[in-house]
Amino acid sequence: MSAKQLRACVYARFSTENQSADSIADQIRECERIAEREGLEIVERFSDAALSAGTTQRPGYQDMLTAARARHFSVIICEDISRLWRNRAEFGPRSAELEDLGVHMLTCTGDDTRRDGWGLTVQIKQAMAEAARREASYRTRRGLEGRARAGKSTGGRAYGFRCVEIGPPERAGERPQTELQVDPETAPTVLRIFSLYADGVTCRRICEILNSEGVPSPGAFWKRTDTSQNAKRKGSWVASALHGERSRGTGILNNPRYVGRVTWGRATWRRGVADSKKRTMVMNAAPTCEIVDERLRIVPQELWDRVKRRQAVINRASVKIRTALADKGGHPLVHLLSGLLVCSRCGSRFVAVNSREYGCSTFKNGGRSACTNAVRLNRAGVEQELIAHVREELLSPEAIELAIATYTQALEHGRRGRRRATPANDGRIVKLDAEIDQLKTLVRAGTLSQGVAAAAIERAEEERRELKLAGDSQDRRTAETVIELKIPAAVRDYRRLVDALPATDLPKAERIEARAALHELVGHRVVVEDRGPGGVRLVPQAEAADVLLKAAGAEGVSNPPGPMVAGAGFEPATFGL
Repeated sequence: MSAKQLRACVYARFSTENQSADSIADQIRECERIAEREGLEIVERFSDAALSAGTTQRPGYQDMLTAARARHFSVIICEDISRLWRNRAEFGPRSAELEDLGVHMLTCTGDDTRRDGWGLTVQIKQAMAEAARREASYRTRRGLEGRARAGKSTGGRAYGFRCVEIGPPERAGERPQTELQVDPETAPTVLRIFSLYADGVTCRRICEILNSEGVPSPGAFWKRTDTSQNAKRKGSWVASALHGERSRGTGILNNPRYVGRVTWGRATWRRGVADSKKRTMVMNAAPTCEIVDERLRIVPQELWDRVKRRQAVINRASVKIRTALADKGGHPLVHLLSGLLVCSRCGSRFVAVNSREYGCSTFKNGGRSACTNAVRLNRAGVEQELIAHVREELLSPEAIELAIATYTQALEHGRRGRRRATPANDGRIVKLDAEIDQLKTLVRAGTLSQGVAAAAIERAEEERRELKLAGDSQDRRTAETVIELKIPAAVRDYRRLVDALPATDLPKAERIEARAALHELVGHRVVVEDRGPGGVRLVPQAEAADVLLKAAGAEGVSNPPGPMVAGAGFEPATFGL
């Protein structure tokens, strides 16, 4: 076959979005010049923009391989071997495959696999290309550390902050100098999230509140390049964006930047050897550097500490629940009430003593000398009774009325701290009060005439009245939302989960969620009392109003130990078997 009869393709690529898009056209032009010189017919052109050759996840590259396997051409022309590969794990098998297919490679820098002795040269160049990629990664990290130590932006985004240009580039060809500043538009949302969580609202409920109000999430500001239906990419709040992983310092509630501590180097991202697009986060023993900048503080220290204390309590509780719900093999137990029933006499858990019954674990293991509670509960019977109790009493219309009455009375008596949609109003009112007092002081001292000060005082008082009215109006709207929407929604959610519990074919994930809802509704603890001839009484440790208010994000209205309505206290609900 003559050279003129050989069919060829062109492949072009550049690595990052910071490079010129003209690079593709420039490479193709050079490759076409080589094809013309060698008498080759170009039948296809492939390209990848802003993609590293360290990964195989390149559409143009994969299309080229597919065409090569279909024998559409016999020669691949590229500017340099590094345009095809910067990864020895891919270079070895693909170059061998192409050789078996009879597909040769030509480069603008002089490589030609049609000639004898090409193997060593190409392999050395490929190894050098991979080494250059790794060196570039090292130099980038070194430069970023220098910027971090100098208190400059190192890229990345944290909700509540924005990057602002503060000067021209330090050197030609670089980007302008930037500085991290608090974003006045999103910072109040960060403060609100911390306040709600510290007051006992769950991350899931906070997200529901923010989504219902149309508050933009961190994902709403992403430059999306795909059309996936992922909730984050759609701009919706999800609980993981708030709680993240405490061990990694991810999630809004764990970011020390909100209290003015800027850290760098908490983790190292390691690229995969076989595919550089796949990265693994490895936590370092300590941050490479940390600076304190009070200018960036959004969350007061007292509020941060409250959040950390609540996280610690939840973490300890989750450890206990996992321990209680795990068997000797470490797998979750399948029984619905495992870890929930508690003996009234010794405080031990009721466990499955056989295939049909629950009993006190201390009595089972230690006998009557250790605990005198010899009650045995039929597993199927007690599960049905407890579910019926929750459905008929804790989720009844009376329970909803009690929750609404508790919430309404607490608002009227001022036992609930008001949280306005615009927290800045409170600060402005404080400033106006100080301004009014100062004007009156100047008048009394004779420094300012009564006539001059009167107009300024009147304007300040008018603005103060408007701000107070706006706050009161927001409080009313919030109360209406809780009463009309959130409490009924919480009841619907709980009822859906509880109604699904009797189903034996419920998927594992849904059954775990439903069981967790049941445990929450009864207070994670049901005391089993032996009434002697009177039978057995079960005492859940939660009240309907408390549970529903907590689910609606309004649990702060009641004072321990329980809700108060019209001056009367309510004892935990009980029922017999």
